[in-house]
Formats: sequence, C-alpha cells, structure tokens
Amino acid sequence: MTWRPSLPTYPGLADFRGEARHAVTYRDPSEFVGKRVLIVGGGNSGVDIACDAARAADAASISLRRGYHFVPKHIFGVPTDVFLSGQVHPPKGVVIPDDPDKMLKAIVGDLTRYGLKAPDHKALQSHPIMNTQILHYLAHGDLTAKGDVERFTPTGVVFADGSTGDFDLVLFATGYEYRMPFLDEDLFEWKDGRPQLYLNIFHRRLTGLSVVGYIEFASAGYQRFDEMAQMAAMDAVIEQSGAGRDAWRAMKANDRPNLRGASTYIDSPRHANYVDVGVYRRVLSEIREKFGWPDPDDALYGPLDRGGGDSPPFSKN
Repeated sequence: MTWRPSLPTYPGLADFRGEARHAVTYRDPSEFVGKRVLIVGGGNSGVDIACDAARAADAASISLRRGYHFVPKHIFGVPTDVFLSGQVHPPKGVVIPDDPDKMLKAIVGDLTRYGLKAPDHKALQSHPIMNTQILHYLAHGDLTAKGDVERFTPTGVVFADGSTGDFDLVLFATGYEYRMPFLDEDLFEWKDGRPQLYLNIFHRRLTGLSVVGYIEFASAGYQRFDEMAQMAAMDAVIEQSGAGRDAWRAMKANDRPNLRGASTYIDSPRHANYVDVGVYRRVLSEIREKFGWPDPDDALYGPLDRGGGDSPPFSKN
C-alpha cells in the first residue's frame, strides 16, 4: 500500500521556484548537498530522511503539524521492543516505568526544548516514531523544527506561526493513498480513503477476494501480515472444500468485531485503519479455532495469550 504518494496541496505551491516532490522519490543523502531542505511530515520515513538532510544539506528543517512521541531504538544497548517485552531487565538499581508515556517522559524528556510541539496524544495512539537521532540534530542546530506549512512563496514557505523560510527542495513525507489499480475500485465500499473489509482482509460480498496489508498497528506489522495471509489461505480452503462455508460467508457479511478493544487512536483519516494488535490477534485466533484452522507456528510467534490481556507495548507479540 506504500506506492502511490499522498501529496498535499498548499496555496502558492504552483509558483514555488524550487523543487517539490514526495519522499517516495528519495534515494540518497547526496540529493541534499548544497541545498536548503524542508521535510514535511513526521512519520518514521520523514524523520529518518530529515536526519539525512541534517547531515548532508546546507540547511535542514522539518515541518510537523502536531507534537509526536520519539521512541529510542535502544534502551541500555538493547532494542526497545525486546527491552519492553520483559526479555531483558534494566541494570540493577534502575527503574523504568511500565507506562509508555511515563517511560518516554523519563528517558526522552521535554520535547519542547528542541523547538517541537508537546505531543497531543498518548504514546500508543499513533505509530511509534522509532528515532532519537532527530533529537541529537535538533539539539546541535543541524536541524530546525518548524510548525505546519500555511502557504508557499516563490522562494520558500510561510509557516502557520507567521515565520518564513527559503528552500531549494521541499520533500513531502506525507504518506500514501490506498489504491489497487489492478481491481475496479467500485467493487469496494470506501471510507476515509480506505476499503471497508472484514477483519481488514476480506471483501464482505465477493467470495475469494482477500487483501493483505490494508491495516495499521502501533507496533511492527510483518508477523501480522503473515497471519493475515494465513487467514486468506483459510478462506480459500473453506470456499474450495465447502466445510463451514455458509457460516464463514455469514461472518464475513455480518460480523463486526471491535478490533480496537479499549485502545483509542488519533482521530484522523491516517489512523482510520488502526487496530489493537493484541485484540486483533485474539480475534483471528478465535476465528481460526472456530473453523479448525491451526494457529501460525508457535515456534516462530510464541504461544498466544488468550487470557484477555493486551500484548506489552512494542512487544514481539
């Protein structure tokens, strides 16, 4: 789903004499050499590219419309997701809060001292931004934090706070649209630019039509995509064998489980397809069990906790 750029529109953009393009075109930091660069967008890609610009450009800025949480990739030299899964303990005498927001406040501190806005949401109400290099570059003046873009001028940008900047290159790290050019999009019901699918996988009326990847988690997704593919395989077997076919088709047409549980996410089209990873895994597991389909290889994923509790933040589960 990350192939068709979502490009914003701004007053004056057509008159901008510099270069303006989407981050999908970015390949190498050498593109920034000798230029004044603005990165627009605060996702993981945008922040990573902004760090490249901080090293390579003559001047680098990043435009963020809201406050974000920045999660260190390592804690005490251990990958953050491994550390928070409980597999590794902090050094003796060090106490790390279990609550992700308190943890980030303790480890990262007050982000406003870098010129950033304070986060306007809890840590897991959006996809974690796994990057602390950006704070290094902001602290050392190699990168400047700016607010939302209000309009373009022939030479640069006017920001929402009234400040201005001249730029040679503006790179939009503004995400991607959900598009399936190989299918008639009129086959689907769309909401907030997202196709409405059962479990974010199955067309509710057309048998045999499954989609893998049109979903968002506030954690790693690759194992989840594998589980979605397992569900698509189950669907194919049920349709071919006929065993449980009527019950399965009725579920696809009518079942509307709460895939977020008690979790809440930022109210925006970007977060329309967010689900709670623990809740989602349990729902898939219950459906597989109902139709006699095995769980994915426990040797790879580990036994699934069916006790009702959500997976630990950023955990491998």
